[in-house]
Amino acid sequence: MAAQDTLFSVLYDKFLFWAIIVGVLTFGVMFLFMARFRAGLTPDESKTLWKIEPGTFPLESSNHDTDRKLEIAFYVIPTILVAWLTFLATASTADVWGSIPDDENRFDITVNGYQWYWEFVYEDPLTWEDEHTGMDVEVRTSEGDVVLHAMGLNPHTAVVSMDGMKTEHAFNGSDMITVEDFFFDAGLHYKVEILDEESTVLHTWEHIPVGHIFRTPVEPLIIPCSTVDSASDDSDMPEDGVVFTMHSRPIDDSDPRYVGVQHSFWLPEFGVKEDLVPGLEQGTTMYVFPDDAGTFPIRCAEYCGLQHSQMVGEVKVVAEEGKTCDADVGIKKADVGGEA
Repeated sequence: MAAQDTLFSVLYDKFLFWAIIVGVLTFGVMFLFMARFRAGLTPDESKTLWKIEPGTFPLESSNHDTDRKLEIAFYVIPTILVAWLTFLATASTADVWGSIPDDENRFDITVNGYQWYWEFVYEDPLTWEDEHTGMDVEVRTSEGDVVLHAMGLNPHTAVVSMDGMKTEHAFNGSDMITVEDFFFDAGLHYKVEILDEESTVLHTWEHIPVGHIFRTPVEPLIIPCSTVDSASDDSDMPEDGVVFTMHSRPIDDSDPRYVGVQHSFWLPEFGVKEDLVPGLEQGTTMYVFPDDAGTFPIRCAEYCGLQHSQMVGEVKVVAEEGKTCDADVGIKKADVGGEA
């Protein structure tokens, strides 16, 4: 699985490598000529290949074969280099802005940009749970309860939220508790957090239904990571990407002539961004293949008014329930650890 940031990082490295080579050669020759033909030196006429006089065209040297080879090299080598770099750039761009993942595999989210916050509307449900914590949340729909397993990690309290209504349940030194009257409905929002004595979150389980809305800067965007086994046979790119359909919305609908301002949804750690165009009904589309679990920044890359700097947020990449984000082959991203 190759993430967009990995593709463009490789492309950047190749461009930078050849830019250094060309720069060293160019400036090396320039400084050599500056030193060799500096003012005050008398030229050796016997070694002059071209007779150069003011107002006249230089005569060709006596070595016509050498001249012809140099001229050919000056055209062929740069052409090959530019063609190769163009191929690399086109391939990377096609992977990032090419065909959108199939409907059956992708995870859809609608992004609305306001002055000055982001709104995320879930078009698909997401049930996720923290990995590698040694804890487990077992939802038993038939019994109408939820069992919290702590595996000897001395938890203190569990906070259970059912469609906005929170209840607290103490472990009282036990490794497992059962919360009754937990009647799961796929159309409602559920969240279970296991805390220690200092109220630090040790483990989280959450179900996000279709139509649920998160808003920045208080709430993060939560998306599932891609999995290697979703990649097709003829491509290293996974097929279960996250697709964002994005719109610029006015904060006030009182004036129908006002359709909002230009925003740009930017995920710096993923190496992608896309404009939100006011008045464009179908919106714009961007998709990513998250390959690292963690919390990463969201920014607006287009000046959108006096509080443009407040257009910040976080995206949290998680593993869907029953899956993991262990198979990471992309460039390791900088986890901001829940801080914008």
